[in-house]
Amino acid sequence: MSATLLVGRDTQVDQLDRQLERALHGQAVTCFITGEPGAGKTSLAMEFARRAQVQTPQLLVASGICDAYTGVGDAYLPFREVLLQLTGDVERSLATGRTTREGASRLEGFTRFAGRALVDNGPDLLELFVPGGALLTRLGGKAAKNLPWAQKLQQRLYGAAEQPSPRMLQQENVFEQFTQVLQAMSLERPLLLLLDDLHWADGASIGLLFHLSRRLVKSPLMILGTYRSEEVVRPLDGRQHPLQGVVAELTRLHGDVLLDLDKLRARTFIDALVDARPNSLDERFRDSLARHTAGNPLFAVELLRSLEASGALIESSAGRVEQVAAVEWQSLPSRVVGVIESRVTRLTAAQKDVLAAASVQGEEFVADVVAEALRIDRREVIHELSGPMQKELRLVTAIGLQDVPGGRLARYRFRHNLVQDYLYRQLDEIERAELHGATGMALERIHAADPATVAVSLALHFTAAGDWARAIRYRLLAAESAARTFAHDQAVEHFEQVIVLEATHRRFVGAVMDVATVQESLGDELLMLRRWTAAQASFRASLDLVAENRVAPARLLRKLARVEERQSHYVEAAGHLQSAEAALREPDTDAPSAWWHEWIDIQIALSFVHYWQGDLPGMTTVDTRLDPVFEAWGTHIQCSQVHAARARSGLRQTGYRPDDATIASAERAVATLEDHPDEFLLAEIVFLLGFTQLWADRFTEAGESLERSLRISRRVGDLAHQLRSLVYHCVVQRRVGDVARVERLNEDARELMRQLGSDEYLPVVQAQDAWLAWCRGDRPGARALLDESLPMSSERVSRFPFQWLLLWVKLAMDTVDGNLSGATEAAASMLKPPLCRQREDVEAQLRRIAAADSGGDPAEVRRELDRALEVARAAGYL
Repeated sequence: MSATLLVGRDTQVDQLDRQLERALHGQAVTCFITGEPGAGKTSLAMEFARRAQVQTPQLLVASGICDAYTGVGDAYLPFREVLLQLTGDVERSLATGRTTREGASRLEGFTRFAGRALVDNGPDLLELFVPGGALLTRLGGKAAKNLPWAQKLQQRLYGAAEQPSPRMLQQENVFEQFTQVLQAMSLERPLLLLLDDLHWADGASIGLLFHLSRRLVKSPLMILGTYRSEEVVRPLDGRQHPLQGVVAELTRLHGDVLLDLDKLRARTFIDALVDARPNSLDERFRDSLARHTAGNPLFAVELLRSLEASGALIESSAGRVEQVAAVEWQSLPSRVVGVIESRVTRLTAAQKDVLAAASVQGEEFVADVVAEALRIDRREVIHELSGPMQKELRLVTAIGLQDVPGGRLARYRFRHNLVQDYLYRQLDEIERAELHGATGMALERIHAADPATVAVSLALHFTAAGDWARAIRYRLLAAESAARTFAHDQAVEHFEQVIVLEATHRRFVGAVMDVATVQESLGDELLMLRRWTAAQASFRASLDLVAENRVAPARLLRKLARVEERQSHYVEAAGHLQSAEAALREPDTDAPSAWWHEWIDIQIALSFVHYWQGDLPGMTTVDTRLDPVFEAWGTHIQCSQVHAARARSGLRQTGYRPDDATIASAERAVATLEDHPDEFLLAEIVFLLGFTQLWADRFTEAGESLERSLRISRRVGDLAHQLRSLVYHCVVQRRVGDVARVERLNEDARELMRQLGSDEYLPVVQAQDAWLAWCRGDRPGARALLDESLPMSSERVSRFPFQWLLLWVKLAMDTVDGNLSGATEAAASMLKPPLCRQREDVEAQLRRIAAADSGGDPAEVRRELDRALEVARAAGYL
């Protein structure tokens, strides 16, 4: 009896149609289909996508599937597949049936626009998500020569320019670039993204999914994920599955985003399934079928097929399905495992060996690897898989051929992961270890030219096989690959596994890695994750192992200083940097470049710490030491940072009233990097220039610089510098009196703070809110904001020389309210901090208020306060 898993799903398809309609009107949607294995989640998603493409000719559908075998270790796997398809790589998805021929044609036609969107908005996703060379190949030689963005890509891939420093790259940068790429694509064509088996997704993918759901709210985009409810409810390594929190948060924000197939009535589905063909099957039969399958679509379909194969059900001459023999329900498999068993028992011994070897690869597998693991002929394996196992027993299905250096791989998949799971469980411990080892060796040989593409799989296979040396080697390669994609959680997990494997099996494998280097790399990743204590422990562990070196201990001490500086522990940071300098001792004549590069980095870090401490003599001392050497020995980046340090020093020395020399240092810092490809650092340096110009009252130039910094930060996905640029661009607009723009920019800044989970710039944002309330005439609102913000501003005065943002509003309100003591107190506060000087005319007026106040004449105090308000308005403070 033929049947479809989609019978009885019209209501669910209608629900998804309504969600898609919202997305097509520019309201991005993220929703999920959940249910037990075999509930028809994937089938429902695929059928919905097929119908949606028929109804909406402009719609593009791309899909990604998470892997049960590599699981949380394979960073961004479903999103890599999505981006590959959107840039025209559709062969695999077409072969697996996840893309229709029409859908593939649409995606191929979108390649040029998608490539441009990727290069312009997500340059660092190239190679990490989409191989640039393969993208150029899909374009063809002529297109690559004629398209400006393709030429830019060629230059990036094959040009001789110095490569950018990874210093500023973080996972949030990847998230933001991916967001901007999808946003650009969706504005050209509406998108439907299918993410299958999210219960197996890695942490980076789940984080990216949540980021997209929060950021892409005004785009014609729908994300539809599927996952097994039982897997998400079950704790993962003793912790809540990360997807559970994401679904809960999106439900809180957007209402019902979940379509739970487990909650559908079993009998309702069974009736729809049975009635898909004319039949005379009675209520008793239907009740029994519902009871023995619990309404699970996969189980129900398989049981009906088995009844038809046994002859209990036949199709009459009138074309109706009839029951012609008694059904012994208790003797029939009541779960799909019974169906699988009934098919496996029909296999020959050789066929069982083939499927057993395939099962250790996961739901998808490569016939070539099976053949090599079993040491049998490839053609024999393909004959068995594409023949009886696919056509008669329906255990596997062919995916297609995959090109690799030196040949083509024949790829298959089990028709259901329950089939793979059943076969794998039949293996005993020794059989599993042997097959994992043989599979790992086969994969290693086949992918010898680029083992990083299968590093996670190789690490898992060799770990299961007990081949500890290879397990360590490939786990380390997986860690390095994750670090390159800024999947810091996955990198940490892999590095930690490497350290455990080495420590546990050292006597079996010997010295297979540099433990000090691994500990340092682990510390770098933990630092990115702001896990300060763990990062310190890793750097210290590495430091204990490199005592005989000179540059390495200094570098590790500098990194320990970075951990302290990031936590505003400036005394401790300075102590580590002094120790780092002591560790370097005199210049190294054998490797002078490495020695000087590290020495310069230490000085730059010291200058930054002195800046936050307000230590002007310290900054001057550092600059004096750097002056004779940095241009001779420093890199482009280091030279730019030295000029930036001089600009920051000038800001402190002039009380944030920068002179020409300070502005010139900031300009030179930018000029040094103009032809350098490190846009992350360029965003930081351009921001510093705009910040300096703001303090010099050069508002037009400041606005242009901060706009540029904002554009670069958005392009490279640096949220931290987006926030800085927005905050101070907002200050510029306040100084020129553009109320509407201040309101818009301040709200953008507040949203970015929410995304970053940071309140670093909250005093400035709240001060702008108070000013906006004052401008609107909302004096109660302004007063409430003042009361909330002034204590925080006072606490952070050393880092935020912007007391005037709040204090001028306080002075104005107290003056209007007749609270002269409050107003004069605000005026006095603006004269107190040595950190920031006022404009000369403003400072003179503030001093006149202080003089009038000391004279004890309230009328004179009121007159000077009124004049102060006029001066403040003219200067753009009010």
